[in-house]
Amino acid sequence: MRQAYTRQVKLYLALIEDMIDRRRRPSVRRDSMLALSALVGAVAMARSVDDEQLSLEILSCTAEALKSLVAHS
Repeated sequence: MRQAYTRQVKLYLALIEDMIDRRRRPSVRRDSMLALSALVGAVAMARSVDDEQLSLEILSCTAEALKSLVAHS
């Protein structure tokens, strides 16, 4: 199970790294881990709260922050 999860995490990290311009962003690996962690955390939090508005706010705020990260790379 952990082996399959590890493969999937590595795949997601590679996909995110491809979205970040390596020439202008020397910390691509760190930023891709930050983005993936934020995405996973946001989904977990959004699914765990019983307030639909808060759930949507968690997802939208995280999405906006990550778009900003990619746009500034």
